[in-house]
Amino acid sequence: MVPREEPVMVLANGVTRVALTDHADFLGTIELIKAIQPKRLIADGTRAGNAKALADYVEAELGISSTSIVEPTSLAWGMH
Repeated sequence: MVPREEPVMVLANGVTRVALTDHADFLGTIELIKAIQPKRLIADGTRAGNAKALADYVEAELGISSTSIVEPTSLAWGMH
């Protein structure tokens, strides 16, 4: 996740994180993805929502490599 104050975070390794809520309009989200043209999309569904459906749609309809993360992540030892 990225801080609420900075929804766009550019990391040193060339990755850019863009925070969106699953309350966002689906077609608006698709238009944003089309405008950005990412090389890869990773949809975060660790707090429920429709991340898998979004990733599946983006891959099938836009041809952008996409996946979703649906299992909660943990910083606990042995968990990831």
